[in-house]
Amino acid sequence: MPRRSRRGLKKQSWVTTRLANYECKVDKKRGKGSHFLIRRRDPADGRTLTYVLPHRREYGSDYINALRRHLKLRPEDGVSDEDFYGV
Repeated sequence: MPRRSRRGLKKQSWVTTRLANYECKVDKKRGKGSHFLIRRRDPADGRTLTYVLPHRREYGSDYINALRRHLKLRPEDGVSDEDFYGV
């Protein structure tokens, strides 16, 4: 069985640093034992948006895309891919 390509994987420190730029807070005490919670206040209406990520060393695009969708950090929400990924 071929090994999965490591290209495109993002380290946990990269994810938490990027999210800090958008006023997201990481709460490692919340979530299941193997997961941690990320919170962000919605700038439009003030609701708290949350997403749970597993404790891993690296995350693939499936986790990053779901996280951006839940926390409203997509181009439709005013955050371009270039701004988020720092390209």
